[in-house]
Amino acid sequence: METVQQVLEIMDFFQNNPEPRYRATVMGGVPVGWRTRTGQASTDPAWGRYYCRLDVLSPFTPSTMVTDADVDRYYRDTVPADMRKVRRCGGDYMPSVHPGFSYHKPDPSRPFNEVPRRGGRLYWRQVHGAVASGATMMFNAMFDEVDEGTAMFKLSTGKPDTPRGCRW
Repeated sequence: METVQQVLEIMDFFQNNPEPRYRATVMGGVPVGWRTRTGQASTDPAWGRYYCRLDVLSPFTPSTMVTDADVDRYYRDTVPADMRKVRRCGGDYMPSVHPGFSYHKPDPSRPFNEVPRRGGRLYWRQVHGAVASGATMMFNAMFDEVDEGTAMFKLSTGKPDTPRGCRW
């Protein structure tokens, strides 16, 4: 595992390199509890320097929001404070949104439809929350993750229009 110092040195190379051709905007996908150092976030306060150095910070939320109440609570209780912190650090905030989630294919012991898409309503609720919170960009997690059930494909509106012989 990288140390905070190693990560900051890499960031410094891309953010402050005297050679302009090596400079880049640094975006980080971070745990939802990054600001409070809860959940999957490290409790080491030194990681706060890393979070504050990111040009774009994006908490990764798939599987953390299942119901409309979860989404509403996240955008009411977490996102405003996250956005204030990121702005004080001089960065941009990019919430992640996802259509649903299922880890059943890689791990059949997990539920088949762990975080139901609900016909796009879960996704819409998150996008609405992000826009209403003042977010100027969003990360669609994960556009191509077929195995985790978050892929975005053209889908039918009902079971009669789905291919036969598969679970959907």
